[in-house]
Amino acid sequence: LFLLNTALVVAFQARLTRWATGIRNGVRAGLAAAASVTTCCGLLAALPGLVTWAATAGFVLAALLITLAEMNQGSAAWTLSFGLSRPEHRTRALALFNLGQAAAFVLGPALCTFTVGWAGRAGFAVLAGVVAAGACCVLLGARRAAEPAPLGEDEPAGV
Repeated sequence: LFLLNTALVVAFQARLTRWATGIRNGVRAGLAAAASVTTCCGLLAALPGLVTWAATAGFVLAALLITLAEMNQGSAAWTLSFGLSRPEHRTRALALFNLGQAAAFVLGPALCTFTVGWAGRAGFAVLAGVVAAGACCVLLGARRAAEPAPLGEDEPAGV
């Protein structure tokens, strides 16, 4: 399944996510990623107890969903990190963004494994809830950042 993921990302990343330009489309890509992950969580929670062929098909479908989420999340993250950072602060903002990515790569797998291992099927619901909440935060944050500043805060009127 890992090879399937890798082959699909190499083959389709640029084609699938070329539309994700600008803040609005970056948010849409992030929401698509969150929808794919939450659907995958529901699917994985339903797999225990199924006959072998059905469980195998479920795992392949889950791998496809995670691959779709990975491609959309990557384009959303970079589109939003560039689109929402001010040019004069972009270097610092992108460094912080990369720090967050590194923390997610280190802590994410352990936290996911612990949550599902501790809570069983309900752990997938917890993971889906965390992802959905994160997607809502991205949506709200992007909307807030995209709103124009009131006059007098950044530049005088007429400039």
